[in-house]
Amino acid sequence: MKSKLSLIVLFVFFGLSIVTAQDFKEFRKSFNINKTGEVILDTYKGKVTIEPSGSDVVEVYARIEPDRGGFLSTSEKKQLENATVLFDASSNSVKIKSE
Repeated sequence: MKSKLSLIVLFVFFGLSIVTAQDFKEFRKSFNINKTGEVILDTYKGKVTIEPSGSDVVEVYARIEPDRGGFLSTSEKKQLENATVLFDASSNSVKIKSE
């Protein structure tokens, strides 16, 4: 009986961790760029944090979260499926666009 209860508790815990793992989508990329290069960000909403690094590497971390309750009747799951971050990089610039 004890092993059956442990299995149920693990299943419930594992099931909850799967649900919370699908609440956002992440993107991570690194680009080499000239020290005089530029970073262009095109997004329609969200929080942006920019930190100087003193190097010629641009590191991008993007976390996309759905609008709670759906956006224009779109489910949260569908919002995450449709969301993406596009990158266009050269030695002179890094362009980042969220869609």
